[in-house]
Amino acid sequence: VYLQTQQSKFKELELVQSKFLRALFNTPKGTPNMILRQEVGLHTVTSNIWIQRCNYWIKSHLNPLGLIPDLLISTSYSQWSYRVIDKLKSIGLDPENLLERGQNCARSLTSQRLKDIEAQNDYAALPFYYKRLKSGPSPNSASYLGFIKNPNHRWAFARARFDALPSAVLYGRNTRTPMQQRLCFCSSGQVESAVHILFQCPTYN
Repeated sequence: VYLQTQQSKFKELELVQSKFLRALFNTPKGTPNMILRQEVGLHTVTSNIWIQRCNYWIKSHLNPLGLIPDLLISTSYSQWSYRVIDKLKSIGLDPENLLERGQNCARSLTSQRLKDIEAQNDYAALPFYYKRLKSGPSPNSASYLGFIKNPNHRWAFARARFDALPSAVLYGRNTRTPMQQRLCFCSSGQVESAVHILFQCPTYN
């Protein structure tokens, strides 16, 4: 499957992952995919497929068991192998030096390099409201997912982190209502922000 998966099919697989994460968090379509993946500590399907491709390429050269020797002499494998070699070079790895490190080390180095590059690119592209929640690129899921057990509380907290919690602030952003007029219906006179809803509002609490 990994050998035959074409680049054009990657977007279809990414869409499946995206739909699952949106259903998991019940988020609006406007929430960037990279935020959802960062929240649960997932890499893109494309990155995972390239990791498997590189792993198979390494195995085919260092541990050619079973039908692999027959595969090595096929034209289709040769073309596929060149694509993997180009990918390795594009992430700063020399294929020959990589193989000299041995199978386990080569696989670990390749996997980590692909994940690190994607994490750095994702972090650089994160919106400010989400980037300020993180100290830097991290492969770990958000800690609150493990200790907020109530589904409604977890949903509200996630929406607040995604800057998508239904509120007067969010509604006013779409209607261009002045910030001082985006008040909470609890009659406190305070702006109905995510912080107010989650921690201050007597009505919501």
